[in-house]
Amino acid sequence: MSLLLMGVFVSRTLECIVAISLIVLRYKQPNAERPLKMWGYPVTTILAVLITGYLVTLVDPVYIKQGALLMASSIPAYLIFKYLVPKTEAEAEAK
Repeated sequence: MSLLLMGVFVSRTLECIVAISLIVLRYKQPNAERPLKMWGYPVTTILAVLITGYLVTLVDPVYIKQGALLMASSIPAYLIFKYLVPKTEAEAEAK
């Protein structure tokens, strides 16, 4: 049961981050091409963030701590892949 609650906390938190990044991206790049239209934007996005944020707070604090540690454990893996794994030629040319 605890693994399920940690997974719910982590996935819903990341869902909030993605929704917030949508708002930020659309604010920073207002003229970017939008191949997909989002119905009710930005009201529906803000509503989704608020509802999901509220649901995340209903998780037991013990599982919130464990879920936060689970999310933080991915940072070393990110750094390893970013700096130690060789880049492809296309990535090297892009820089």
